[in-house]
Amino acid sequence: MFWKEIRGVLRSLRNNLGFSTLTVGILALGMGASIAVFAIVNAVLLRPLPFPDADRVFTIWDVPPPQMNLGFNELPLHGTEFQFIAGHSRALEHVAAFKSDQFNLNSDTDSERVDGVRASADFFKVLGLSPLSGRTFLAEEDHPGSEHEVVLSYNLWRRRYASDPALVGKAIRLNSESFTVIGIMPEGFTFPRGAEMPKSFQFPKQAELWVPLALASVPRGPSDLALIARSRPGVSSTQATSDLSQTRDALLQQDPRWKGWANFKLVPLRTQVAGDAKPRLLMVAGAVLFVLLITCGNVSNLLLTRSLGRIKDFAVRAALGARRVDLIRQLLTESLVLALLGSSAGLLLSVLIVRAVQQLFSPYIPRLADAHLDLSVVAFATALAFLVGIIFGVFPALQLSGSNLIEYLKSREQKYSGQSVKKFRNALVAGQIALSLILVIGAGLLVRSFIDLLKADPGFQSGQLMTMEVTLPTSRYSTSEAMAAIHQRILDRLPSVPGVQSAAVVKPLPLGGTQEETVFEIDGRPKVSGDAMPVASYTIASPDFFKTANIPLHGRAFSNADGPNAPPVVIISQAMARQFWPGEDAVGHVMSLPDPRWQHMTIVGVAGDVKKFALSDSPGPEMYVPYTQKPYPSMLTMSFVLRSNRNPRGMTNELQQAVKSVDPELPVANVQPMDELVSRSLSAQRLSASVLGVFSIVALILAVVGIYGVISYMVNERNHEIGVRIALGAQKQDVLRLVFSQATTLVATGLGCGFVAAVLLSRLLTSFVYGINATDPLTFTIAPVALLMAASLAIYVPARRATGIDPMDTLRNE
Repeated sequence: MFWKEIRGVLRSLRNNLGFSTLTVGILALGMGASIAVFAIVNAVLLRPLPFPDADRVFTIWDVPPPQMNLGFNELPLHGTEFQFIAGHSRALEHVAAFKSDQFNLNSDTDSERVDGVRASADFFKVLGLSPLSGRTFLAEEDHPGSEHEVVLSYNLWRRRYASDPALVGKAIRLNSESFTVIGIMPEGFTFPRGAEMPKSFQFPKQAELWVPLALASVPRGPSDLALIARSRPGVSSTQATSDLSQTRDALLQQDPRWKGWANFKLVPLRTQVAGDAKPRLLMVAGAVLFVLLITCGNVSNLLLTRSLGRIKDFAVRAALGARRVDLIRQLLTESLVLALLGSSAGLLLSVLIVRAVQQLFSPYIPRLADAHLDLSVVAFATALAFLVGIIFGVFPALQLSGSNLIEYLKSREQKYSGQSVKKFRNALVAGQIALSLILVIGAGLLVRSFIDLLKADPGFQSGQLMTMEVTLPTSRYSTSEAMAAIHQRILDRLPSVPGVQSAAVVKPLPLGGTQEETVFEIDGRPKVSGDAMPVASYTIASPDFFKTANIPLHGRAFSNADGPNAPPVVIISQAMARQFWPGEDAVGHVMSLPDPRWQHMTIVGVAGDVKKFALSDSPGPEMYVPYTQKPYPSMLTMSFVLRSNRNPRGMTNELQQAVKSVDPELPVANVQPMDELVSRSLSAQRLSASVLGVFSIVALILAVVGIYGVISYMVNERNHEIGVRIALGAQKQDVLRLVFSQATTLVATGLGCGFVAAVLLSRLLTSFVYGINATDPLTFTIAPVALLMAASLAIYVPARRATGIDPMDTLRNE
């Protein structure tokens, strides 16, 4: 019986191909977007991490003191903190430290720069992973002087060594030194990936190799470590957090110098890898839910219109003894078949949507590359089809089957005039208008914010500015003097490349997504200690950096005279000058860092504020030191910025040759225009504005279609009345006024409800907008006007058709 009804529904839909195509197309649009968003959310937020007992794996960070506003809440840890946690925590089974590093992979014919990670011996134990081939690090290999083993990623093994099964046990050259390949990791393992880590320091887009961290027994140097830990079986997250707090207290008791800085924060790895993407994805999921509801309302109206055209058939069946449940089953079967067809088409559309999003945003959204059509997505699409089919099918079925169909057959005109059906149709359209207005306002806010961000000043002139990176091997460049000397030789060579007008070296790169911080003291002012010490970003630069990047500078730039034996000098940012020397010229003042090597640094210039992470940032205090005065941290990897009148993409080979003429084993990496970095910093805002913009357009089109359908049906229903009015002398404008007056109430109701809802929901967008208020008056004015104009067009078409009704035909049919 059920299959017979399905065959009958398919035959009916085939006979009414225009209706079927339109309905399936609308469903495919709404359901395809919903399935695509689910596939992305599932990959980024829902799918289990590919590690055994991943709920026991955490990352550990330092939290800055409350009074410090650094723009982020996760700081790397010092080696001393890592060793103390690993040695004293009772709740954590394994603790490992790791940090990003770059390596020159050398061969007899060429050199390639690859991104890698330095990790302590327990790194792979924490993650619970075994290599595809070979082994991982031993504890005795994680010591200075013994760290010449390397584990390769599957991709690097396949790309560089053609999946050679005999590679394990052989030696390769990294940074001009011999390393033994001890293992190959499984395909897909690239932890950590940059998009999954905090923005407080830089990680590679994906790691291609791992070498031992080899931390000294008494660690020195900056805080530059990320920690990952696995809790003991049966230990909850709350218990692990409490244990970490006790460990911190023990560290402070042992060494009070850590007071204010050792503020440990335990973050579940699942939360960590989702990063900043979670709130934006949830916003997109909410938007697609609105689109899906609009889709259901639209199709429900289409089904109701189609069913009203078949009211006589239903009435005859009822007169012949058909039960109400039989009519409901027939209508629901039809809606479910349509929903399944729409879901199937939506699945195909979702594949295209996911691929497009991956192409544009994979580097910036963690685990987005893992989104694909799997069983969970197919199951979601199937469940969605049944849910949507019931939602848009049950109301028309209940409305019609509950009507007095026998009275319809007895009526002379045989016109159906159920008031409940009219109210239901009007409510559907008003709801579509309200939801569409919410989406249009949300998209308008994000688009306006994005436009304002495009106008934001990054602090430097990115046009015709390009950048590249060079990594030095420690075996040949182990001192600050040697590093500075080779960088200077490269700087001297770069202007010989055609098109290069000036060049400089800097670390970290503006808008490069990372920064260093340091505490400092101002000479002549009362000394403070601990978390009361002021903090500033710390940047290493060469003399021509400010000129090459076109950064405004008051005072003087660094010069070649600012060498290692010259009095130490520093250039500070305008934000730092305003905060610590308000109302006076900071040039000439003296400041010091805690390390005795950088005491009594004279401020020689004040530079314009430069943004480090995104155009939406508010720059904080920043200090620049010359790369010739033995700065920290290491200058092994430095960024070069070049002012050029040529396309950077066409200069890679020439730049490589220029660097190789200085040192044949130094490869050039990440050659790109600075405009690309500026654009990349807007990736999150671009995603939000693009997706909501597309969804709002789809919602607007669906709402217009819904309005058109309701008004067209209303005109057809009142054909006789309108014809009589025209016969009695009504003019075209009278007919237009009649149609518009009825439609205006419907549109105004939807706009009013949508406007109020948008005002209430706008607070959810506060953290996503820049330069405007979440209740921006311009957006809240333009959006309703735009929707009103679109609605007016949808009303005008059937209203204009109504003015052409022939009154003689109406009277003849009377």
